[in-house]
Amino acid sequence: MQQVTINNSLKISFDEGFHVMNEEELGLFFFNDYPNRFGITDESRHMTMTIVWNKPKLWVRPLASARVALSGTQTILSRSVRGFQKAEELQTMPGGSKSEGFVYHYDTDERKMTGLVQVVKYKGCLYTIYGYARRDEEASAKKLFVKILESMSWQA
Repeated sequence: MQQVTINNSLKISFDEGFHVMNEEELGLFFFNDYPNRFGITDESRHMTMTIVWNKPKLWVRPLASARVALSGTQTILSRSVRGFQKAEELQTMPGGSKSEGFVYHYDTDERKMTGLVQVVKYKGCLYTIYGYARRDEEASAKKLFVKILESMSWQA
């Protein structure tokens, strides 16, 4: 089991087989050079998890809930991801904090895929967590993603 701390706050533990993505690999998932991003991938299982975080401006922070951020993320995905279809709601407790999320399906040129999105707010910072896997591996991928999410903890 490997462990990494993100943003000096969020500890994430993950199984052997996953590795921390380098900038080139992250560039495949993000269309910009946004600095607050992190990812792990397991090429043999065709699974990837990425995390972005931001701290909304002080005057907006009380209104910036995980639910509102998730709604915005769903809107973006539904407009930009081919074949987007929300499959189910998914609530987990990363670091013991309630999150909002869902599982969705989408298509690439080569195959059908499953995605997972979770948003959690901690000390005014919003963390958006994305999971990606082949749809034919959905059950095992979802189980592993939830295991990783629920193993997360907050650094004191």
